[in-house]
Amino acid sequence: MTFEKGTSLSLDKKKLKKFIGDLIYKRNFKIQLTKSTIFIYVCFMATFTNPIANIRAFNRFYTDIIGLLDRHLLHSRYSLAEARIIYEISVGENLQASQIMTAMHIDKSYLSRLLKKLEKEGLIIKKPSEQDARAMFISLTAKGLREFNILNKASDEQISAMTTGLKASDQQQLVNHMNAIMNILTKTAII
Repeated sequence: MTFEKGTSLSLDKKKLKKFIGDLIYKRNFKIQLTKSTIFIYVCFMATFTNPIANIRAFNRFYTDIIGLLDRHLLHSRYSLAEARIIYEISVGENLQASQIMTAMHIDKSYLSRLLKKLEKEGLIIKKPSEQDARAMFISLTAKGLREFNILNKASDEQISAMTTGLKASDQQQLVNHMNAIMNILTKTAII
């Protein structure tokens, strides 16, 4: 029994338990170890032992799939934090640093360092408020907007590539589950 990326898994718990037992205890059992089989094992074990472990297993799986742990996001020259700041400024237009901190739950000094870097690279500009000179508004420069568009397109293409092989109903189910995760975590004020 092997599982590959994109393969639909429709095993009942009894069959899955037998598969995991074979994986662990039978030395002569031939199984191809892939990310999928390891992920199935981790999720199976976590489901029956500890929901926290299950959530952590999913987090590791998803961050690996979308490359969040790569040094640069989407093969760009930007880290995840830098790309997210560019995104927040793009959608918020003229923002203050405090608004970015709130949106991203990011440390003030870390944000300050990243903003300085983005400003030095000519991606953002800071302008004082007309009402309060102490307040600075941050916006993207033309170069920053071009970089945002490149990152945004690359992100869309990445997700499209991940979901292209899925049936429309599976894509919708995936979106529904992701929305459910966001709704549950928002209700419990975890984020």
